[in-house]
Amino acid sequence: MAFRPVPPGGWAFVRLAPLLVALARSLPAGAADEPKTPPEAIPEIVVTGTRTAHPVEGAPVPTQVIPRSFLQATATEDITQALNQIPDLYVQQNVEFGLGASVVRMQGADPNKVAILLNGRRFRGGIEGIVDLRDIPIANIEQIEIVRGPASSLYGSDAMAGVINIRTRGGSEELALSATTAGGSFSNRVYNGTVGHRLGPIGYYLSAQHTEVEIAQLLGPISAQFEGDGGSQLQKRNSVFVQLDGEIGAHAIRLTTDFLREDNPDSFNQNLQTGASWHWTIQPTLAARVMVNRYGFERVNTLPGFEENVNYVDWETNAFLQAGPWSFLGADHRLTFGTRLRNQAFRSPARTIGDLEGPAIDESTWQVAPYLQDEMFFGPDLSLVVGLSVDKHSRFGVQPNPRATVSYWPDPDVRIAFTVGRGYRAPDLLQLFNIDLNNVVQMRDRVTGYALVGNPDLAPETDIAFNLEGEIHLGPALRARAGLFRHRFRSLITTAIACPTPTRCNDGFVDPFPDLIGPIFRYANIGAAVTQGADVSLSTRPAQWWSSDAPDIHDVEIGLAYGFLDTQNQSGIPGEDGNPLPFRPSHRFVPSLTYSHAPLGTTLRLWATYEGGFSTDLADTAEGAVGPHWFVNFKLQQRIGAAVDLAGVDAPPWLDSLVLFVQGNNVLDEKVEAAAIAAGRRQLGARRSFLGGVRYAF
Repeated sequence: MAFRPVPPGGWAFVRLAPLLVALARSLPAGAADEPKTPPEAIPEIVVTGTRTAHPVEGAPVPTQVIPRSFLQATATEDITQALNQIPDLYVQQNVEFGLGASVVRMQGADPNKVAILLNGRRFRGGIEGIVDLRDIPIANIEQIEIVRGPASSLYGSDAMAGVINIRTRGGSEELALSATTAGGSFSNRVYNGTVGHRLGPIGYYLSAQHTEVEIAQLLGPISAQFEGDGGSQLQKRNSVFVQLDGEIGAHAIRLTTDFLREDNPDSFNQNLQTGASWHWTIQPTLAARVMVNRYGFERVNTLPGFEENVNYVDWETNAFLQAGPWSFLGADHRLTFGTRLRNQAFRSPARTIGDLEGPAIDESTWQVAPYLQDEMFFGPDLSLVVGLSVDKHSRFGVQPNPRATVSYWPDPDVRIAFTVGRGYRAPDLLQLFNIDLNNVVQMRDRVTGYALVGNPDLAPETDIAFNLEGEIHLGPALRARAGLFRHRFRSLITTAIACPTPTRCNDGFVDPFPDLIGPIFRYANIGAAVTQGADVSLSTRPAQWWSSDAPDIHDVEIGLAYGFLDTQNQSGIPGEDGNPLPFRPSHRFVPSLTYSHAPLGTTLRLWATYEGGFSTDLADTAEGAVGPHWFVNFKLQQRIGAAVDLAGVDAPPWLDSLVLFVQGNNVLDEKVEAAAIAAGRRQLGARRSFLGGVRYAF
């Protein structure tokens, strides 16, 4: 099968696939042949779609790969900029939680319905079900794999819309060192360093990163911590990542530790994630794997009126067997069967704010989920993957989650795939049990502010979804993809007013703070929603249309990507029912241009993102409306050794590994804001900023 992966920024669904195939075959000889490409530009193996290793061109579940080279061409700190160039993903800042956090939506689903994994294990974010993309430095990443559509059958709760799997770098046979130092607008500073090596059967990889920025100047008012004289204070984030790999005979073991701490003027939060995996190849057709993961989160806030001290721990174990392939009933089968176990615990001490007393919280839940998957290959052009998990939750009973994907290659360069399945998401512990007091002020005999109260009677959110994808690859000349999708969500969890005033509460709700002059909100299952749409994208290298032997002095790649999203609130609540869901632009357009001059060692990438208008509230009010907007970005990189050689001077070997870069984000300074829940307006995107520095890799 000659199919190849489509890199990010170059995807599209080509409905006239046969015509394009015929056109490619009419080009001069060699025009559709595969060029000599660095291995990282076309990753060979993906694992996310089935938890089994496949060449990406023959993977039975379509998987989009973002290689390391693309990350370096678009970003310096984290994966925010890279993911935001994919049309059916939508990255937003300063919306969901945290101080300037970046979160991602997939196919219109909320961020807590996208499973983000680190080497196949759940990443941070369990306490609120959401991952801050800033927690993922690009220095640690080998490649990112994206699988669309329901994936709860393999990955459990949160994998309703799809999976983003971060595969990290490891120790290499030769010592590998790298370092980056950069500075820019809003006192932004980035420093990171990595080292990797393999000593006999043991490989190690270590990295550390420090970033700091005037976050309130970059994103506007985000918290009372940064008001007044604190408006120019820095937000500082420090992370350390350690990975050890060992192989002894038929056994392979991996140990990882990932730590991050964020410091703000009156608060800090820190994450510590440790994991281990053991892979045992019992025989060529039988293997066993055990994965254990512990995630711990701590947040302390001393800001008056917002005091809190939260601790959260999430244990997860996944053990499975993989058997096959063997032939049966006209197909080659590969079975995966195993069990997931998960335990979560949430603790917060009692606290007093003014005359209000918040009770201590000490709660936990557990889940067990046996699952089975069969990959069936009916010759080289047809495959079928069927899977089922039965999740037993300590509070919500049994949740069956089936999934099926059929892939068909009508031509070696064309693939069509269809996925259908059911997903679910269990309410997180904050939604079940937390009592959150905010903006509390003692005014003589009155206490003002508002409270958000958990609801232990919540039901899980569920989803029935389908995903249709088409891909075509005509050598280096044209790479294209597109998809159609639809999700039907039920029992969606959102916040609802339980007590508009202390004397008036909903039937059956007992006001826990009768002395609070302010509304009390409570989590509730409210109705349903639909998200549906399409994404179309295309990448082409014009010179390759005429000859695959075109000189590689000048390399130009053009990318066009478009995403359409249609959403509808079906809650049944007057004033909200039938409205589009908030924070979801109906149109996204991402054009890009990448130019490389090989002898000079120069690479320039330009890209822009157009987003149609959207609302920021369920009632779709004018005050919450955001108009259409453009974000324009670039990154310029220059290899110093190549430039010196071109000038006629023999550059020393170490200079070949030195790269200067400058990056500009939102260079037109587009301002995106809307009315916030409280008084004032909230900025929903970063202001114009520049970052320049040097990267060294040995």
